[in-house]
Amino acid sequence: MPSSFSGRTIENAQPQSAATLVTYVNAIAPHGSPYDAYLIDGRPGRPATLTGFGDPEALDGDTRVRADSDAPVLMLQTETDVVGLMRSIGSR
Repeated sequence: MPSSFSGRTIENAQPQSAATLVTYVNAIAPHGSPYDAYLIDGRPGRPATLTGFGDPEALDGDTRVRADSDAPVLMLQTETDVVGLMRSIGSR
C-alpha cells in the first residue's frame, strides 16, 4: 500500500506482497514507476513470478533486488525471515 509524505510516494509490502514487490522492482519499475522509494518487509528468498506464485512451498531462493534502480529500496528482514519460515538467506 503506497504511503505519501512531503509529495513523495513510498510503496511498501509485507510477506506475500513483499515477494510480489520484489518482482515489481526487478521487472516492471525499470520501465517507469510512480513510486519514489520501496520498503520491502519480510520477503521470502524467491520472489513471485510475473504470473503469481508457482509452488507456495518453494520459498528458498537467492534473487536479489536489482542494484541499478532509480528509486531507493529498503529491505527489512528479521532473523526468522532470513533463516526461518521465509528462508531468504540466499537473497541477502
